[in-house]
Amino acid sequence: MVCVDGSVLDSYDAYKKTIASLTNISTENTPINAERFARSVVLAVDRLYAEYGFVAFVKLDAAGAGGWSCMSPDQHSILYNHTLTQNERIDYVNNYIQTNVIDEHLPTHAVVEEFVEAELRPGNILADYTVCGLLINGKFFPTSINLCGTDSGQYIEQWAASHAEFLDDNDNDWQAMFETYVEMSEYESKKFNYSNGVYAGDLFISKGKREHKQRDWNIRRGGRSTPEALIMFDNYQVNYECKVILNLNTIINSIRLTNEQLFNLYTNICDELANGSYKMYPFSTSYGYFGQTDDGDFLKFNFVINPLLFVDNQQKSLSKDQHREYLYNIVKQIISHHIYLIINSEHK
Repeated sequence: MVCVDGSVLDSYDAYKKTIASLTNISTENTPINAERFARSVVLAVDRLYAEYGFVAFVKLDAAGAGGWSCMSPDQHSILYNHTLTQNERIDYVNNYIQTNVIDEHLPTHAVVEEFVEAELRPGNILADYTVCGLLINGKFFPTSINLCGTDSGQYIEQWAASHAEFLDDNDNDWQAMFETYVEMSEYESKKFNYSNGVYAGDLFISKGKREHKQRDWNIRRGGRSTPEALIMFDNYQVNYECKVILNLNTIINSIRLTNEQLFNLYTNICDELANGSYKMYPFSTSYGYFGQTDDGDFLKFNFVINPLLFVDNQQKSLSKDQHREYLYNIVKQIISHHIYLIINSEHK
């Protein structure tokens, strides 16, 4: 853990003490604070490499869910390139912070963790899971496991199920993951007095050694996502969640709609996808809305759908790595149809 004040922390007690001592001045988004934060991140990356031989993965905002903060090695190779000088890499991180942090204050702390190469699962998806359950009087009761699809460390899709067979997965792996969370939840229940409520978190199954690697320690306690909640009912064996973001300029160049047109467009699309033949249900999250920027109008959706509906022209089930493109093309086709209706109505 790296704190915005420059501290590199490797114990929970040190984390609590340091976070409690932060002031508005030390977290203010200034060039001096940003440079200090960037320097401590690079030092932590180097320490992980020097002491353990690990390539790192940095999440700049450990307290937030913003995808911008995931600095994956494939997109930010400069940060992890040890042939470059520290100052070159510090400058890179500093510039990234100053470009992407638009708030008055910087993130309070970042996570610098081991980069894990995960196994592949059927459908060419990495073994990146969310283990879900409930804590009741300190005992963990599993409800589902989600297989997650990511892009440069950011979640873009997931398959949720109550049993391994519904994901073409392995019963023994699921049992082992549940047992890991039994141990974790028992420890948290005793150490931090969290005994009742939602308990869910993310882990990898590493390639080769097949170890369980906790993913960024983002333990959820206060909420349950819609797909996870649906799985808790017996009539939902498996579901698929996917985020879709579309700039309308990619459909019709230079098109700009009024606020009322955008609202009607978004509403009509949601209605057609949910009530028509596709049975794709949009649900409300930060990924479900429409808006306007200088670059154009956009629509954002978060869908949940039965993945058994994803079939090719021969009615053969599509593999998991084809699901997102299949869904994306359906949404784009329907958006295009509705935009043309709007344009034609204006020229009558």
